[in-house]
Amino acid sequence: MNADDLLPAGVALALALLTSHLLRRRSAHPRPASRYQTIDGLRGYLAFGVFLHHAAIWQMYRQGGQWMLAAPASHGYLNFGRASVALFFMITAFLFCRRVLEARSQPIDWLHLYVSRLMRLAPVYGLAMLLLFIVVGVETRWTLAVPAAELGQQVLDWLLFGFAGMPDINGLHGTALVLASVVWSLAYEWLFYLALPMFAWLIGTAPPLWVLGAPVLALVAVAVTISTLEFKYVLAFAPGMAAAVLVASPALKRFAPSPWASLLVLACLTWQFVEYSDAFATRSIAALGLAFILIAAGTSLFGLLTTRLSTDFGEPTYSVYLLHGALLFICFKYVLGTSFAASLSTTQHWLIVWALAPILVAISIATNRAIEQPMMAAAGPVTARIRSRTRELASLWFGRRRR
Repeated sequence: MNADDLLPAGVALALALLTSHLLRRRSAHPRPASRYQTIDGLRGYLAFGVFLHHAAIWQMYRQGGQWMLAAPASHGYLNFGRASVALFFMITAFLFCRRVLEARSQPIDWLHLYVSRLMRLAPVYGLAMLLLFIVVGVETRWTLAVPAAELGQQVLDWLLFGFAGMPDINGLHGTALVLASVVWSLAYEWLFYLALPMFAWLIGTAPPLWVLGAPVLALVAVAVTISTLEFKYVLAFAPGMAAAVLVASPALKRFAPSPWASLLVLACLTWQFVEYSDAFATRSIAALGLAFILIAAGTSLFGLLTTRLSTDFGEPTYSVYLLHGALLFICFKYVLGTSFAASLSTTQHWLIVWALAPILVAISIATNRAIEQPMMAAAGPVTARIRSRTRELASLWFGRRRR
């Protein structure tokens, strides 16, 4: 094997799919119906692509390289990560812009939307933070290396979903490597969620006045992250927004399920993967965007994305995305040991990655069932309690004012 060989990635994916299939087959756990099955089928491949991207980086990093300079030489492994994140941004933009567009006939419960987003993202993020803090404690021997106030600020920065960056904690150089630096993308996701009311206002589905304050929070968040915010990442949401409008086109609906549409998607993805190392370059976003618009409209890549295998594989996507970095770090740092890991050949490296692929899928399915799904199911009751409590407080306040 060599660093550019994509065969190891194919084997790792096959092992992951097999694990997902076996675990799902042994469980009667129901999967909720979805309007966008092709997107559900796409998610799992994107998240696993990010894992493969970082596994390839570890191939060089464990031998003494620097993480930021250890980008894979192969455009394939490079784009497994970057193109996948770009497509994740498009998915977010599509799903939520569709919801806003449909608000003309079915008004959005904005409180529920934001509560459900928080309960969807925060619990597993909290688990990732717990793993991060434990590793930091172990690496720094549970000894305070910086002033307590500085440590508290560093911890708080990490808890803010990437808005305040990913600073080193307690003097541990390269703290972000513990989670493979994936947290950065969540800040862009949250900025998009906060900007949604402005989009609703622009298309004439004005949300309540309290909701319009969210874009103000978005601007504040931009001001906080202005040193790291990059327009090219914001631009990646544009094809998803375009898709939200275009999927209503009768002509696109007719073309998208055809074999020709699947061929066009494959051509776009292949061209982007082969030609460009920067998935966020304008031409790359255009190619990925065209592929995504077709997938959102129903292109299934010859049926692959609508199979039960693919949609099940996509269910624990968020856990795969957030937790794979910690799995790689713990394996190469603690299980194998730094010295032994540095001596591995390329073949041995990928044998380790193959062993980790089923473990990652199993862990992610477990966290999805034990944490993600129960918290998402609780979003409705929590929203109702918040609304009820708010009304009670408002009643008490106005009652006192009248006296």
